[in-house]
Amino acid sequence: MFEGLAAAFTVGAAFSFATRSVILRKGVVKSDPFTGVFISLVVSLPTALVAAFLNGDLSRPMNFGLIPLVSLALAGILHFVVGRGFSYAAIKSIGASRTETLINTQLILSSALGVLVLNEEITVPLLIGMALILTGIMLISLEEIRREKHAGGAKGGGRAKMKGLTYGALAGAVTGVTPFLVRVGINQFGPAIVGNIVSTIFALAAALPVLMATRNQLTLTRLDSNTLKLLTVSGFFAGLAQILRYLALSIAPIVFVAPIMQTNNLFVLVLSYAVIQRLEKINILVVGGSLMVITGAVTVLTQ
Repeated sequence: MFEGLAAAFTVGAAFSFATRSVILRKGVVKSDPFTGVFISLVVSLPTALVAAFLNGDLSRPMNFGLIPLVSLALAGILHFVVGRGFSYAAIKSIGASRTETLINTQLILSSALGVLVLNEEITVPLLIGMALILTGIMLISLEEIRREKHAGGAKGGGRAKMKGLTYGALAGAVTGVTPFLVRVGINQFGPAIVGNIVSTIFALAAALPVLMATRNQLTLTRLDSNTLKLLTVSGFFAGLAQILRYLALSIAPIVFVAPIMQTNNLFVLVLSYAVIQRLEKINILVVGGSLMVITGAVTVLTQ
């Protein structure tokens, strides 16, 4: 059965995403968010190439038709450039735990696309799980609003936090479309890891002109060695997470994969407290909201 293997791929992806987020939280403190996007893509490409070679995917049949190529290209640009850019900006403003929880709004959109377009089955536990996830996300947002009111928005802190919340929500909306695009693209293209490589190449092609047209290339050349190491390691984990996500979506429906991805909240909470507790405060509302998201994911998984 696909469930066991798909669940293993997805939990591995969730842990890798969480590790990337926590490492990145330290890396973006002294760098521009888009710099992290570009470095992540550069590191992800050879990671995927090695994985495809080891898995024997490079010798397997591939369909370079219009629909799979467009689907994989859009998945790469939206997720790796647009979505990840919003994600990195949000992490810098509100921390890894809150960002990851907001990004999990993608579950609603991705599951809706799976059900409405791909005819995947929807059940009562799925709806209950989504409600729990939404409630958890609302707790995170309310905690931020309460803190901003208490601080009085001094020195632009409140506005910065609201921007972070907005970036996180946008990241969730953009990345909510990509599981659908990946599922459609991989089903017609063939090897999942090579499909990930195609997405990464298109994402790099889209990211490079943006980098050159702005001052971000100056930021890239002025990174200190410690920040560069952090961004490189986080890029590796981001690439690994995407490989595992593509593998999971190649063998399982979106409504199965998407809920399990929410376990990254638990990983982020544990890693954040252990590694960067001085950078990010995790209070009872953040913990409670994240646990509700996880409970909702488990409810969907056990349907």
